Amino acid sequence: MPVFGVYPGDVEQGCLASYGVSYKDQGEQSAHLITKILQGESPGDIPVETPDKLVFAVNLQTARRLGIRPAPSILSFADKVIQP
Repeated sequence: MPVFGVYPGDVEQGCLASYGVSYKDQGEQSAHLITKILQGESPGDIPVETPDKLVFAVNLQTARRLGIRPAPSILSFADKVIQP
């Protein structure tokens, strides 16, 4: 069954593709917000932050097992491609 994950590491675990933020980037962003709170800012005054970078990853090994051939145009957008 084709599964689309939300973390780039999901494709390393066997998902067909993923589009989301890496755990590392998510941790850095969280640390930045915690720093603001520890420096005295009220959590209610801190604006919502969105990720700076989203990663699109494709696992061609999983695609091959499923009989799926992603179009070259799709692969051209991928930040990370797992080869068979």
